[in-house]
Amino acid sequence: MKCTKCDNEIEVSAKFCGKCGAEQLHEQPQKEEVQQEQKQKSFKLDMSKEGKRRGLMGIGFLIGLKLIGALVGSYLLAGIILGVLFAIIDYSLKK
Repeated sequence: MKCTKCDNEIEVSAKFCGKCGAEQLHEQPQKEEVQQEQKQKSFKLDMSKEGKRRGLMGIGFLIGLKLIGALVGSYLLAGIILGVLFAIIDYSLKK
């Protein structure tokens, strides 16, 4: 192994360089980092029934917000109403 500062040949287990005295940092990846990289590589798109249902509910929410917001006169109030309604629907479909 070579020193990170002066490129002097040193032992792999050495903590300091014998020539320049620079501290040698032996970086080893943490187990959490390795596991997280593996999780990121195995990412799959959620195409289950629940994923599709939630996507359709999101689209329905936006369409409903546009329609009800114009009728009620307040998009905030329409969003609250639709949020409660869709939460009830989502809860009832899970059972």
